[in-house]
Amino acid sequence: MSTTVTAAIGDAVAELERLFGAVDVEPDQSGGAYVTVRELDVGQRWTPQVLPLTFQLAYNYPYSAVYPFYCPAGLQRADGAAWPPALQLVTWRDRQVVQISLRASRWSPAHDSAAGVVTQTRRFLREVA
Repeated sequence: MSTTVTAAIGDAVAELERLFGAVDVEPDQSGGAYVTVRELDVGQRWTPQVLPLTFQLAYNYPYSAVYPFYCPAGLQRADGAAWPPALQLVTWRDRQVVQISLRASRWSPAHDSAAGVVTQTRRFLREVA
């Protein structure tokens, strides 16, 4: 891991790796990082079922919300149904991606850690969306 990210981000990445497997980290040049969980299983409702999930951890993590999340533009409902309102096709970092807009209304650094929000996003896609 690069020394240009904070210790808190390094700890968050270690927890993500422990819970979800391989994680890519790209420092954002401001003390934060773009983080990608390489293979997140989002369940049988989606094609593809396993996808990379990317988000940014700000320099002041864990005292900032982790939001929004991004996955490849090819994401589709397996049953052909429309996406829920929380998903939008956007351009981010010069490429088209699906933005997943989930944000806690009662944000808490203890509950809404990077691992916590990835878990919540996976649950949303598996059970709600």
